[in-house]
Amino acid sequence: MKTIFKISSTFLLLSFFYSDAFAQNLFQKYELEKNDSIRIGLGKTDFLKYVQKGFTFSKLRKDKTSV
Repeated sequence: MKTIFKISSTFLLLSFFYSDAFAQNLFQKYELEKNDSIRIGLGKTDFLKYVQKGFTFSKLRKDKTSV
């Protein structure tokens, strides 16, 4: 039982170090939350509050630098 554990843990450790993990470029752009709302109907409570909007984009690096 101990030898199976040693072999499997060694295999997992070696496969972790030899796997290719590449870094990514992250691009983010967000606008601040506005203290305002927009009417969506005729009722007294038919409003939507503005919230923070934006995006996050991740892209693999071309040089494939290992992490």
